[in-house]
Amino acid sequence: MYRTAIAILASLAAFGCGPPGPAGPDMILTGATIYPSPGADPVEALAIQGNEVIAVGSDAEIRALASDDTQEMALEGAVVLPGFHDAWVDLFKLSAVDRRVDLRLTTSERDVQAKLRAALPSHEGAVIGWGWDERRWPSAAAPTSAALDTVATDQTIVLYRRDGRVAWLNSAALEAAQVADQTLTLNGLRTGLVGGAALAVVDQMLQIEESELVREGVLGAFRAAAAAGLTSIATAPLSEQQAGLLASLDPAEITIRVHGRVAPGVRPPAPAGRLLFDAVGVEADGPIALGLAARDDNASSLADIDAACAAATAAALPLDVQVRGEGGVARAAACPVARLIVGADLMPPTDFTMSAKFVAVPGRMTHDMYWLDDVVGADVELAHSYRTWARQGWLGGIASDAPANDLRPVEALRAMFTRRDREGFPLDGWRATERLSPVDTARAALSAGAVSSEIAPGRPADLVVWSEDFFASDETIARAQAMLVFVDGRVIYSRPLVTPNLDRRQRP
Repeated sequence: MYRTAIAILASLAAFGCGPPGPAGPDMILTGATIYPSPGADPVEALAIQGNEVIAVGSDAEIRALASDDTQEMALEGAVVLPGFHDAWVDLFKLSAVDRRVDLRLTTSERDVQAKLRAALPSHEGAVIGWGWDERRWPSAAAPTSAALDTVATDQTIVLYRRDGRVAWLNSAALEAAQVADQTLTLNGLRTGLVGGAALAVVDQMLQIEESELVREGVLGAFRAAAAAGLTSIATAPLSEQQAGLLASLDPAEITIRVHGRVAPGVRPPAPAGRLLFDAVGVEADGPIALGLAARDDNASSLADIDAACAAATAAALPLDVQVRGEGGVARAAACPVARLIVGADLMPPTDFTMSAKFVAVPGRMTHDMYWLDDVVGADVELAHSYRTWARQGWLGGIASDAPANDLRPVEALRAMFTRRDREGFPLDGWRATERLSPVDTARAALSAGAVSSEIAPGRPADLVVWSEDFFASDETIARAQAMLVFVDGRVIYSRPLVTPNLDRRQRP
């Protein structure tokens, strides 16, 4: 285990490799265990000039390239990998987490009501919460508006479920958004839940236009992604307002690579710096637990996929679909411009042609493994089939779906490798035949949008210095922390409280 503090000054985050000079590399990293790609033999050192890696090799080989002005960072055995990519992050929900009532630990409807009553005095406007999950309650009944009306009738209450695909509203919020007639009906009973198009209306109602809070929250989300060891992310579908807000940011403020997906019908803004708008995206359904997943009989969700396919075709952009049920997976796979199918918790039971890639959401597997058998039945044998996907050449990345799951790629990799929850259960792994090796899990995290999936001459210097060797065991994966993160050859993140060992080479 790597225990030595990594060499970096507090001012290093502002340091960037300057314009290429003739004398030698701007920076060299030495004394490390550098994996140019997962499964490759490690090397000791690399050289960076401008925003690119220009050489990899032994300490002696790389030091021979250095000049008097080259900075050397001695990593003392730390592990270096290419930067990871998160294929689906709900950037604007993630940016608002700190401003919302946290309901993740509530275990009953009464718990939710108590948390809201405690929060009411500090909220003059709408009370917004997130993180509830009816599967943690004594009876997993769908919640109603009446339960929230007991807390407040003159103040709007909007509570997002943990997965973000459904919101629970009181009557005042339903009336304010004018979606009272669009609440979901489950098992023949009217609920206080909205999803799909109605949820988009609620989101729009709550969005604070051009708010400094929203802007600062988005920049905070970039910092959180870098701290997790991510050098690039792809967003959930963006409204016109959200895409415009991202496009209005100073390019210097966008420290990681951001692949923006626009909602169907939204015109993508022009790219700027590390910000691209390169796909149409659609969230086609809700959770399996509430019976809202796009299964074969869910006509509205299937129609959403068809409409998004048509919009992406018209815009000459690829389509990325987040979908859970087998009917939605098959419908998304049939779209000629489909690029990624994110989630695919359940696969169609018959063979079908795949040109798109599947993106795993391991956080959902660790939440779902204890109830999925009961809800799905025999088809559970087709759920979260990561090894099967990899063997078929279908595995195209991993996603957190943050904030529904933690923005932490090492946790996702550990789950794919062990198929256990955070407490280490079940001991033999859930559907253990679908485990992936540590090398294959790392390969998955480096695909589907990452600019540089390897550390090699001529490739962008997007890389992460880790505290642990990912390929040693599942325990080291779980313990690993990002110590330094480089994008375009610049240090954009350094873990606090590390001490310097940065040496500018000088001739005697």
